[in-house]
Amino acid sequence: MSDFAHSASSTRRIEAADAAVFRHLDDHRNHSAHMGQRSWAMMGSRMEVHMDAGGTRAVGSRSGFTGSFLGIPLAVEKIVIERDPPRLKTSVTVRAPTLWVIGRYRMGFSIIPGPHRCC
Repeated sequence: MSDFAHSASSTRRIEAADAAVFRHLDDHRNHSAHMGQRSWAMMGSRMEVHMDAGGTRAVGSRSGFTGSFLGIPLAVEKIVIERDPPRLKTSVTVRAPTLWVIGRYRMGFSIIPGPHRCC
């Protein structure tokens, strides 16, 4: 049984080579760049994003963010638990995050090979 009470998933067809898609998704900066920018939704706040020197490209790599919203501290730390280029990558929160909306979570992606019309 899972440690997580809820789950969600989505599937998208992407017209690109599997390896190129993996390289993009494997780069944590592509997922977190928006968090370092001040936003209206965060009432002008922003998060400080951090990751290990390897850029979260290995099992055991760590990443996360810290910051505050209306003076309330927010933080999450994740660790990569699976990585099999160019097919899948999964990370999980290390301990209960300090967030308003969600608790511990597991997040990842898997690339399912299919026919490509490009390249």
